[in-house]
Amino acid sequence: MNNFTLLALLLISSASALKLPGTDCAKSPKDTRCTWNTSSGDFGKIGSGTPFALGGTEIFGSGFIDEKENALYLPLEIGSNTDGLGAVYRVDLATGNRTVISGIVDGEERRGKGTTYTSDQGNQAEAWDLGGVRAVRAQADGSIAALVSKSLVRRSEIIKVDRASGNRSVLWAHKLYDDAARPGPTSIQTIEAGLGVNEASLCQGGNGRIKPGDSFETDGKGTFYLMAYNNPSGSNIGLLKVASGKKCAWVSEYENTGTNVVGDGPTVNTLTPIMNTSALRGGTFFGTTGPNPSGNTLFSIDLNSGKRSTVSLKNVRAPARSTGQGDGEVGYLGAFALAKTFALSVLPQASSEYFEPVKVDLKTGDRSVLKVTSGPLKSNIRDGNQQVVASLPSTNTFIIGMKGSLYVFNADTGASYTLSQ
Repeated sequence: MNNFTLLALLLISSASALKLPGTDCAKSPKDTRCTWNTSSGDFGKIGSGTPFALGGTEIFGSGFIDEKENALYLPLEIGSNTDGLGAVYRVDLATGNRTVISGIVDGEERRGKGTTYTSDQGNQAEAWDLGGVRAVRAQADGSIAALVSKSLVRRSEIIKVDRASGNRSVLWAHKLYDDAARPGPTSIQTIEAGLGVNEASLCQGGNGRIKPGDSFETDGKGTFYLMAYNNPSGSNIGLLKVASGKKCAWVSEYENTGTNVVGDGPTVNTLTPIMNTSALRGGTFFGTTGPNPSGNTLFSIDLNSGKRSTVSLKNVRAPARSTGQGDGEVGYLGAFALAKTFALSVLPQASSEYFEPVKVDLKTGDRSVLKVTSGPLKSNIRDGNQQVVASLPSTNTFIIGMKGSLYVFNADTGASYTLSQ
């Protein structure tokens, strides 16, 4: 290899490497990024832009890293109710600077719009807000796909977000829009039918339209994967594949009795599972589920065959039926993310609200509770809404969302620092 080739490779490697603050809290414990700050006067001081915390309830969702932009995109649900408050943020990884890409943060901050339609009362209304946004994923055309689910009984939608304008349109929904207006050019059902949301594109099962869990994955090209957890009763459990304007299909399906319908393998938590988070790597879908009387589960599903596998499970009722070793438990309430060879999970139990990261080996299923060695996450902090927001590609480093702030956590060293607040 000549010097020119070596230099070119070094430049390519340098250009593709993510740039972060790189604060070392073990050496500089009094650095602003190394202290745990939760007072209202602290928010907005680490990184510029609209803070995540504005005096209400904020819940981070699952996001993604854009390596070319050196940025994190993440969803923020605001208020934790059925209103239209919720947004997609962009965070510069080098500075922690925040930008609202789309949605409504409060009366002073909103960006982008959905579509205006005539309601059943004859009034002008706007559809496709980001209230209840749970996860965001990148699309091949440069847009962002966002999963919105306001409640167990309200509509689930996959919304397309334009990064430049913040404008929103619908890609898929689990049922037709809740509007009783008679058909007409400005009816929401007429508008959505033109975008592919119609009877043929809905997922039918049991006693009605299947309501998916609060997470999704995508191939980036218009195909989406969502977990179904027997809602409504009798609609079965498994992984659905949907595409804009196309019929819904099962990738893997079984009845709540455990009987296989599509694919085979272990039945993932047949007793009223809750599936909040997921990840996609190659042709494998990963998910976590609970609450399970025997323990919470990290599972995987092959997208081609529908075969289900238990990756890790600490069976508290019958330890001999566990998959993997270790005292740590898979958390299903806090999101997880994948590193090179393992998953990082938080909130292993609903009663545990402090930061307790659990490393799950993807090959063996072994679980180990990691120790935080330095930085703000070492504090005995409590937050029932903590999330593993994203992992930094090709590293064992993660972005953690807690108490209205984002933190960087290195799973190899246990070091942490504040990225944006």
